[in-house]
Amino acid sequence: MKSITAENENAIDRMIKRYTYLMQMIESHGPSMMFPLKKYYPKTYEWLFAQRRESMITAFVQTVKDGQAQRLFRDDLDAHLVAKIHFTTMVGLSDSDLQSESIAERRDLIWTAISLFIRSISTAQGLQYFNENKDSHQ
Repeated sequence: MKSITAENENAIDRMIKRYTYLMQMIESHGPSMMFPLKKYYPKTYEWLFAQRRESMITAFVQTVKDGQAQRLFRDDLDAHLVAKIHFTTMVGLSDSDLQSESIAERRDLIWTAISLFIRSISTAQGLQYFNENKDSHQ
């Protein structure tokens, strides 16, 4: 995840790279990759989930702040609150108990959620950049 947080990188590109990383993880480990860990090793699962939560929220807070400094994301956003919302959304969308087993459906669902999320926090400049570049990332 640290390789996705280069400071000089465009914040929108960084979000899209995280989407690509998430999809690679789902495709390589299958949609139910966490189920056995949760079922047979609940304490380990809880620890791992807490670590993942902290890591992802910290990274996304920095992405929002960078996007604000780059004038791609709105200045009126609370970066920590936005990060928590984004994390909760991504966990819900990647949870195999709630979603289709079809990787294609899951890919479309997660891409749509990330697209909507980027649009909701972006400035006019950010929206223009995203609209011009989104097709090259799908």
